[in-house]
Amino acid sequence: MARLSGPITFRYRPGPEPAQRFPSKKRLEGEELAWYRVASHLGIPVGELRERITFTEFLGWLEYLQFEESRTTKLDFYLAQIAAECRRGWVAQPKQVKVEDFLIPAEPPPKPNPELSKAKWLYALGFRPEKN
Repeated sequence: MARLSGPITFRYRPGPEPAQRFPSKKRLEGEELAWYRVASHLGIPVGELRERITFTEFLGWLEYLQFEESRTTKLDFYLAQIAAECRRGWVAQPKQVKVEDFLIPAEPPPKPNPELSKAKWLYALGFRPEKN
């Protein structure tokens, strides 16, 4: 192992203030968030993903990710078994503790809102609602 000679010094360069680093508090939601989910799963940048796959393929990936997130995996079942065994050590009637009680149910996907989708598309295309 090499020995260091002399004192160790660290250089500190103060960066911009947090407000300057992130000028807007943009929240990812909707289609933009979905692109990031797929890109994260595939391990490629979002810009590259948008260039490489078609929108139909993108929708297929979203369907696949939704399926993967909603199913119970072996790991989920194994962790539920561990939790059930821990609980059985604390209750008076351990045979009443079931592993299924410790499985986290998958959340159903949000219901599509066609009116909201239509309004967003019309707004994006330049159609503004009439003001009464």
